[in-house]
Amino acid sequence: MDVEYWEGSNGRSPVKEVILELPIKLRKKIVDAIDRLEEFGFGLLGTSHFEKINPHNLYSLRVRFKNQRWRILSCFYNNSFVLLHIFLKRSPVIPIKEINVALRRKPE
Repeated sequence: MDVEYWEGSNGRSPVKEVILELPIKLRKKIVDAIDRLEEFGFGLLGTSHFEKINPHNLYSLRVRFKNQRWRILSCFYNNSFVLLHIFLKRSPVIPIKEINVALRRKPE
């Protein structure tokens, strides 16, 4: 399955930029999760790593690192997963402000 990084009209990808700023071990763990998504698709990752966020038609790729819970919100568009937003999850549910960031970036 193809995986793409969302880019703004300025050509920048916020998801890539955040990942590149992370410590190397965390960066590797996140990149490995993205690679698994690309190689196996969401069907084989299972719900422990990937879930659909209803009713928004967004998906959440889960990455645990030590005591941190990172999430990458994405959507399915033109036969690809588009990585829209990445954040450190600090609450039991995904905050609506994080969902709104992804929805603003979501292709129509």
